[in-house]
Amino acid sequence: MLVILKLFDIIALLNQATEQKKMTKQLIKVDCRKCDNTGFINAFNHVKRGICFQCSGHGFQMLKNKPRIQKRYRIGFLWADKDHCNYNNGEILMVWGAQGYASLPAANRKAEAAMRINGSIEYLVELVKEEI
Repeated sequence: MLVILKLFDIIALLNQATEQKKMTKQLIKVDCRKCDNTGFINAFNHVKRGICFQCSGHGFQMLKNKPRIQKRYRIGFLWADKDHCNYNNGEILMVWGAQGYASLPAANRKAEAAMRINGSIEYLVELVKEEI
């Protein structure tokens, strides 16, 4: 009988410990970037009435960890030839790499190499911050 009571005491202590762990884990409310906080994506109205799968239609997500900020750089080019397909009325046309570039030197190297190939006369590297 005494062994059973001690067993119940141990179980009660374990339950208290798990409850305390649950209480210490706080969730952070983060706006959904996929649907711009609307909970719906009109382009996918034919799939489950356009409900955003990222936030389940709420417009926000509850995350365990704060999203980290990731720096990305994008490149823009200027073409002088009005007949070029990328001519943008004398203004720089911003383009992306596959996922942007992780560092400024990498973006500069890529822009200089691309400039020799694509016939542009100038380039611009711009910092873009994204939350992940």
